[in-house]
Amino acid sequence: MNKPVWLWWSGTDATTDDVNRCRQSFLRRFALARTFRMLKQTLGWVGPRLRSPTGAACVNGRVVLA
Repeated sequence: MNKPVWLWWSGTDATTDDVNRCRQSFLRRFALARTFRMLKQTLGWVGPRLRSPTGAACVNGRVVLA
C-alpha cells in the first residue's frame, strides 16, 4: 500500500536521487523511532511518571533486575 509522504526540501535543484535519499532517510528515522518506542513500552520505561528521584531510581532498578 503506497501512501503519499510529505517531505520538505529547501533546495530548488533537487534531483531524483536527492528525493529518494530524503525519502529513505525519513523512513529509516520513522522505523527507528517506532522501534525505540516499542522497546520502551516493552521494558516499562513509559509507565508512571514519578516525581521524586528516589522513586525513579527504584523503578529503574526493578527494570534492570527483571
